[in-house]
Amino acid sequence: RATAAGLGTRSHVEAPSGSAEVAQQFGLIEAVLRLRPHRRLQPVFSLGAGARYTSAEGRASWPNQGLTAGQWSFVADAGTGIRLSLHSRFEIALEVHAQLAQPYPAIRFLGSSVATAGRPDLLPSLTLIAWL
Repeated sequence: RATAAGLGTRSHVEAPSGSAEVAQQFGLIEAVLRLRPHRRLQPVFSLGAGARYTSAEGRASWPNQGLTAGQWSFVADAGTGIRLSLHSRFEIALEVHAQLAQPYPAIRFLGSSVATAGRPDLLPSLTLIAWL
């Protein structure tokens, strides 16, 4: 399957010397194993790889200056979850994914790392699926 995510809220990171708003978008190509495909409850497992873009908009306390930066990373993903068949064409999926990014993004204030992403990240998801 192909997965893309990126809309939603931004993370806020704060330190005595400033703050930053952080946004992440990613896209994956995944191989999915669905057990018991004709049953109402179906366990699923997935492995995927893709790219992640992390951007940060910094604000600094005077006399320092805030910066805006972005970074592309390779991302590896492993997930597990369960699907519930609602009808022949509709399902609800509840999954948890672990993602590792390389290079992993880090938010720094005055040279000190205050936050990182992709070491690993755990992402829960709830999805309504409609088969075409």
